[in-house]
Amino acid sequence: MASANDCEDHGREIHKRAARGDFGPVAEYEPPPPPSDELLAKRARAHRDIILNKTDYTQMPDADLSDEAKAAWKKYRQALRDISDQGGFPRNIDWPESPDGKMKDPVDDY
Repeated sequence: MASANDCEDHGREIHKRAARGDFGPVAEYEPPPPPSDELLAKRARAHRDIILNKTDYTQMPDADLSDEAKAAWKKYRQALRDISDQGGFPRNIDWPESPDGKMKDPVDDY
């Protein structure tokens, strides 16, 4: 997006021409509507499914994990499946923490 303070000469020139009306009238900015609950739910479930896929190996019989670690991952994966049962779903989700601390809240991704 060009601006009067653009770091590039051509950006400043485009901004000057737009302000002058060379490209027609400039509409007022209208922010997009907030995402619907349906879209937020779809995004949350997609993120959850990705994490479940990435952690499938933890439940395999030949996984190189202790029984305690497998149990912790099983509990975590069930908590992921239960996110849609939370009262604030899909706008306010309390994402469970993974046993290894590597799976992050999807809000960090957007």
